[in-house]
Amino acid sequence: MPELQLRPFAPEDTPALCHLYAATTRAINGQHYTRLQVERWAGFADDQAAWCARLGRNLTIVAEQFGQIVGFAELEPGGEVGYFYVDAQRQGQGIGTQLMQRLLLLAGELTTTQVHADVSVSAMPFFAAQGFTVVARLEPMVCDAPAPRYRMTRALPPR
Repeated sequence: MPELQLRPFAPEDTPALCHLYAATTRAINGQHYTRLQVERWAGFADDQAAWCARLGRNLTIVAEQFGQIVGFAELEPGGEVGYFYVDAQRQGQGIGTQLMQRLLLLAGELTTTQVHADVSVSAMPFFAAQGFTVVARLEPMVCDAPAPRYRMTRALPPR
C-alpha cells in the first residue's frame, strides 16, 4: 500500500470530505438501510459550512494518499468517535485501521478512559475488529423505517 499521510483537518478539506462522506454513504449503507434513509444521511453533506464548523471544533484527522483525501476520522471532546469514513473504493486496505490507531492515541491524551461510538450496521464489524464491544443496539426510526445502530465502546490503556 502506498504511504498514507495522516494530518489534522484544515478548512479547505471540507468540500472533499463532504463528497467522500456522501459518496461512501451511498455506496456502503444501501446494503442495510432504505434508499430514503441513505439519501437523507448523504444529504447532510450539503451544508458545508456546518461541516467545516463541526470538524474544526473537534479533533479531526484526514488521511491522504498521493495528495488525494481517502478518509477521515473525528473525535469529540468526551471521547465520542463521530464521523469515521474511508473512501468506499479503498476500504479493506488498512486505511481505517491507521486512522483508528491515530484516533486512539490522541484519545489517550484526553481525560477520558474509554472511547465510544454509535455505528451503523455496515461499520460494526470494523469497530469490533478494532477492539470495540457492543453495549447496546439502538433502533431509531428514520424516514418511517427502523435504522439499527450499535453503541460500542473501547477502554483505553491506563496512562
